Amino acid sequence: MDLLSIQVACLSGAEVTKMTVNWKSYLWNKTVTASDEAIKNIEAKFNIKFPKDYLEIVKENQGKVPKPNIIKIGNITTGVNELFHFEKNESYEGSAVLFNIEILTGFAPDKIIPIMGTGGGNSFGFDFRKEPKNPSVVYIVSDLEGEEAIKPVADNFTNFLSLLKSEN
Repeated sequence: MDLLSIQVACLSGAEVTKMTVNWKSYLWNKTVTASDEAIKNIEAKFNIKFPKDYLEIVKENQGKVPKPNIIKIGNITTGVNELFHFEKNESYEGSAVLFNIEILTGFAPDKIIPIMGTGGGNSFGFDFRKEPKNPSVVYIVSDLEGEEAIKPVADNFTNFLSLLKSEN
C-alpha cells in the first residue's frame, strides 16, 4: 500500500488549523505521477489554470483516496473518493478528469471542472467562473441541473482538504 501524508494548514480568521491528510492507493497499487503535459492539455482545452495547491497534490496522488475522507456540506454528509486522474487509461476512464468534464457538459455550468469523486455519482470540482486564478471548490450533484447542481464547499483546495473528517 502506497501512503503519502500531506500537512494542511488552513487559515480561518486569526486561527490556523493544521491537520494531516494521508493519500491511500486506490486505482493503482503504485504512484502514477500526472505529467505536466497531460495537465497542460486539459488547461489549454478548457482555458483554465489549475491552482498550485491542487497541482502539488494531484501530481503525486492522482487516483488515490484521502484519509480522512468524510465531509459535511450543509445537511449532507458524503464520502470523498479518488482524486481524478489525467491518464489515458480506459480501465479507469470513469475516474479521469477529462471523462468527468465531458459528463458534466450540458447539465452543469461552464468552467466547473470535476476533480474528485464521492463514490456515489456526485463529484467535487473547481468553479473557475468567479476566481479563475484561485477557484473555489464545489459539490456537483449529478441528478440536478444548472446552478442547482452546484453547491459551494470551500474557498480553495487547501481549505477543502481542511474540512475532511474521519468517520468517527
